[in-house]
Amino acid sequence: MHCSTPIAKKTTAHRAFRAALALTLATTLTLPATALAAPGESGETTLTQRDIDDRAIREAREAMAATPAPQAKEAPAPEKPSAPGATRIHVLSFCYSDAILLESNGRFGLVDAAEDSDYPDGSDPRYPAERPGITHGAGVEQQLVAYMKKVGVTEDNLDFFIGTHPHSDHIGGADTVIETFKPERVYTPEYKDEYIQGGKRPDPSDSKALAAWKSHPRLWDNLYVYDQLVSAAETADSELIQSLTPETARFKLGAMDIEIVNYDEEYKTKPTADANDFCWGVKVEAFGKRAFLAGDINNYNGDEDALAKTLGHVDLLKIGHHGGPGSNSANYLRAILASPSTPSAIAVQTGQYNHATNELISALASANARHFTAEEAAQDGKPAIVVTFSKDGLTTNVDSANQTFRTRTSSPYLTSYVNGKQAPLSGWIARDNRWYWFESSATATESQWKALGGTWYYLTANGAMAIGWAHDGNAWYFFDSSGAMRPGGWLLDRGTWYYLGPSGAMQTGWLNLGGTWYWLGDDGKMRTGWYRANGAWYYSDGSGAMRANGWLNDRGTWYWLEPSGAMTENAWKLVNGTWYWLKPGGAMATGWYQVGGTWYLSNGSGAMLTGWQNVNGTWYYLRSSGAMAEGWLKLGGTWYYLQPGSGAMRTGWLQLDGTWYYLSGSGAMVTGRQIIDGKVYSFALNGALAG
Repeated sequence: MHCSTPIAKKTTAHRAFRAALALTLATTLTLPATALAAPGESGETTLTQRDIDDRAIREAREAMAATPAPQAKEAPAPEKPSAPGATRIHVLSFCYSDAILLESNGRFGLVDAAEDSDYPDGSDPRYPAERPGITHGAGVEQQLVAYMKKVGVTEDNLDFFIGTHPHSDHIGGADTVIETFKPERVYTPEYKDEYIQGGKRPDPSDSKALAAWKSHPRLWDNLYVYDQLVSAAETADSELIQSLTPETARFKLGAMDIEIVNYDEEYKTKPTADANDFCWGVKVEAFGKRAFLAGDINNYNGDEDALAKTLGHVDLLKIGHHGGPGSNSANYLRAILASPSTPSAIAVQTGQYNHATNELISALASANARHFTAEEAAQDGKPAIVVTFSKDGLTTNVDSANQTFRTRTSSPYLTSYVNGKQAPLSGWIARDNRWYWFESSATATESQWKALGGTWYYLTANGAMAIGWAHDGNAWYFFDSSGAMRPGGWLLDRGTWYYLGPSGAMQTGWLNLGGTWYWLGDDGKMRTGWYRANGAWYYSDGSGAMRANGWLNDRGTWYWLEPSGAMTENAWKLVNGTWYWLKPGGAMATGWYQVGGTWYLSNGSGAMLTGWQNVNGTWYYLRSSGAMAEGWLKLGGTWYYLQPGSGAMRTGWLQLDGTWYYLSGSGAMVTGRQIIDGKVYSFALNGALAG
């Protein structure tokens, strides 16, 4: 039933009749698909800043679903039964889910119903199961119903339910609540997927477009939970109110004056990026105090800017969108929370403090507001943060004079709080086996040096006192187990030597101590053995002292180190009048070796040889340069022939280019008349056989 004006409360018997009738109709009628897109809508989507902003919240919600938080346990009974005349707002301690129970003079109303346990299974084409971002395993509807029953909610005293917008973390449990308590009225904005950009369901024959629609990044199971809410409201015979006017948006609950705000319906004719863009807000006033329940209202389209001008001072704020980015803009918070003449405002976050933006935390601190989180309340065993309104002001069940510390994964990492307000500290604070320093501030000092009693300490980027190695943005330093910085000198850490300069900074590169050179790598480690530095190879002994200016024998191989310590390689070296060849890699050459296409011979000590050399019974001639001779060679008026390629000296008959020559046993070429093997031969002066 869709109506826009309140009707009288139905009797229990009448409700039962209507429920049976609705059930009968539900089994015989099929609801039509609701996928009509705006004219010209392409269906394409792109990653926007709001996608990035929402990612952390959805990832955190999924992580909490994988590892249930205290909220997943059955809610214990309230600390005190609800008094008949009490006026209270109960913010259920569900993390990343909103469920807020309003209570006054024995009457109740509920704003949002948190996450549910069911989700599309894909059997209905209107509700794709594979759409990314659909929440699984985080349902808390049963805890919500149990809490409501324990504070006294029944079918006869739940006046209304308000679903601020069609996201499962706000209305997922709505069908269960409506079915259980059958509220008189149900308020929620009308929803169709086509109201979201790219949300029009394409023709099933267009497989590519259909696949894109099924994986739409911002439709999730919106239509699924919305249709469940509407169906439950109709079954329960609750008045369903979806279009608001200034008159229908205002109503009472006991001593409370309630007004729904931010209900502009432009989204129905101009599709928007996300259902958060048409989220309703709920203003509650009682005993001269005002609360604002911000749902997931954001400021992408200026909604918060507009509210800042109309809400007036707010004494209790349910922080928007669980404290995540895109909501809770600084100007908006300052406008509604700051008021020096009134007690500190209360701000409740239905998310983890770790995901509150810096803008939010700073704005709350500057407004002197008290900041409480659902996560912390759940950890303390409180099923809800309860704020009581009275003529004396506001009180909460989380008020405490105890000091607490809140941590984040970004700066500021550790902040001191007392009763929801930042509390400055001075000195060392131990937390989670680490030490932190507070400098007359509520936040731990980060990325700074601190000198105490002549000893230097360093507070790292996350505020923890440095122990072991730490980098201050310029250099590495070492701190002992007390956090004291180690002064200059050698440091042995886990079997490796490092050298710390006079300032304590770890040294790298070349280090000269008492005339001895040491090499410290980029990692600060003192090198021993072979290492490469500045394009050359060096060698340091076991003490780290660099070897230089002489021969080095390493595992049976000789190397030459220059006065600079650099190893000579692929080069000739003259030592005490003798030439040596250092091969690529630096090893001293012995025996035969080739350099630039020329063969050379060095003895076992590496000395380059010259002149006649007999190697394995074969004679070779090495010129004064050491180069092995090949072809004809004239020495002292005598010609010799050395085999090209091998350099071996020839003896006996030799034919070259059709001409015969004869070389004696000494290798000398003969001329004139010669008797060879009993025969007489005649050789010309050039050695050519004449006859």
